[in-house]
Amino acid sequence: MNWEQYKKEIELIEKQNNVEHDLYNIIADMIRERKAFADVSLRDISGRQRTKSAQEKVFWGLRGFPDFVILDKMYEPKDGNTDREYLYGVIEAKFVDKSLCKKLSDIRQLWGHLLWFKKVIYTNGIVWKFYKIDDSDIKTIVKETSEKQLTYLQDESYFKLARKGIKYEEIDNILECIREKYNIDEFQKTEPFVLRDKTKWWSEKEWNELVKYLDEYDFR
Repeated sequence: MNWEQYKKEIELIEKQNNVEHDLYNIIADMIRERKAFADVSLRDISGRQRTKSAQEKVFWGLRGFPDFVILDKMYEPKDGNTDREYLYGVIEAKFVDKSLCKKLSDIRQLWGHLLWFKKVIYTNGIVWKFYKIDDSDIKTIVKETSEKQLTYLQDESYFKLARKGIKYEEIDNILECIREKYNIDEFQKTEPFVLRDKTKWWSEKEWNELVKYLDEYDFR
């Protein structure tokens, strides 16, 4: 997907069907064409549901399923598996041009994904943000809670999904305390790539920088 194709698709989404899900295939097409992603597997899990075997539990974070997971091609699902050794990060998308990290619920969701999966690509098609957090940072941030408690809450919320009884109150209380103490944008790996400004002016230069960054994306 080249620059002109990407612009055209984004504008058509806005004009005809500006919902989050319509952006997914554009993101997937663009990401899969990048050099660094040739040797990994990008899977759309936005429609995932819990199964009796719980093979998808490894994809469930502190705030539900993200939209995409980035996996090693060696990964194979196993019953009840929670080993994230072959899970290199996730992608969370919002509908085109939606303000990122403005609503409290969105910030909590992003914190939940970042603390659990450690690497998050966050985009609305116009702005692309890249987040990464280290184990040492996690220990500092959640020291008043403990990683063990987060694991318990992740497990509890996952299994409540089967009974349609998900309640995030306890998790959200923790994430809200974290949000009040830390600015999540401090964990961005690079400056955001902004492909279009508020006057609707598109920047091919930003696109080229984004493509270059994704071509050299570091999964470590």
